[in-house]
Amino acid sequence: MEYKIVSGVMVEELERRVQALIEDGWDPIGGMVLSPDGTTFYQTMILEDYDDDDEDYDE
Repeated sequence: MEYKIVSGVMVEELERRVQALIEDGWDPIGGMVLSPDGTTFYQTMILEDYDDDDEDYDE
């Protein structure tokens, strides 16, 4: 599994970045977070690594 935190100074910027990662197979985890000073939006993303032996992965 890979883990990434995406950020943007405008919510629309974050939405574009998150959408692009979703199209590449990443999944958002949890909700969006706003920095304490209100200047940056964050979203945690993960990319699952599916092995041939993984029972939960359907091809």
